[in-house]
Amino acid sequence: MRRIPPIALGAIVAAVLTLGAPAAASATTPPAAACQRTLVPGDQTVTISSGGLTRTALVHIPTRAPAKPLPVVVALHGAAQSGAFFAGYTGFSAIADAEDFVAVYPDALPAASFRDRPFWNISSSDPHAPDDVRFVSDLLDDLHRTACTNPLRVFATGVSNGASMTARLGCELSRRFAAIAPVSGGYGAQPACAPARPVSVLEIHGLLDPIVPYAGLAPAAAGAVRPYVGRWLTWDGCTGNPAGQVIAPRVLRLEWNGCTSGAAVWHLRISGGGHQLPGGDPPDSGPAATFDAPWMIWDFFRAHGRG
Repeated sequence: MRRIPPIALGAIVAAVLTLGAPAAASATTPPAAACQRTLVPGDQTVTISSGGLTRTALVHIPTRAPAKPLPVVVALHGAAQSGAFFAGYTGFSAIADAEDFVAVYPDALPAASFRDRPFWNISSSDPHAPDDVRFVSDLLDDLHRTACTNPLRVFATGVSNGASMTARLGCELSRRFAAIAPVSGGYGAQPACAPARPVSVLEIHGLLDPIVPYAGLAPAAAGAVRPYVGRWLTWDGCTGNPAGQVIAPRVLRLEWNGCTSGAAVWHLRISGGGHQLPGGDPPDSGPAATFDAPWMIWDFFRAHGRG
């Protein structure tokens, strides 16, 4: 797991703990029985125009690429990173080859507020910042035409700043995403949101995360993880106590299943875990991972599509 480039603690904490107001959700259409795929198996850089800006993403089409609509996993890199970096860091392309889905690694644009390094616009407070929600929606439209994708099985995941963007997408594009999996994300100051439909959620967080503290920031516990999970429990109509299971050393999984429309909310709490993607390559600093988060994320996505 390649190491995340060093980032000033104050800058990233302030940035990842703010999310913007919801935008209009896009409608989905049923997948076709078969479709034409113009992108070839392997890696390619896709360039689109979105909001008057030129945007890019690394797209991996699985090697077997069966002639049918495929699931999509949108994987969002952290601050100061790139889609190409995130592909190697997560290993999602190898999983895509084994499981037949399209892995997509969009690129954030440089942000003046982050010393001109790539950073996702997780807040709508800056009118000059790029509309990354629109970018991801436009990218999904383009991939549906060129990569033969199944709009009922579209998923998003990300780490750190990418996890905060994943959280925003899950709410604002709830019609498009069947499930999301933010890892080590910041959720503070997220404005009231009304998802158009239930979205399954897998949240992964270390109890000793020094960048985005599990319990949030004092004095008001801004960005605390459990309140974020609790919001999705309400939005998804989940009731009752969670089923708890230790799935690996130091890892407790809490599961709320049987929510509205078959949605589920899961939370992985890592005792002693820091700001990291367990199972990334090369490993992040901190305690050694005891499970492979990318594979676990895919297993969750595979079980929680909409069709």
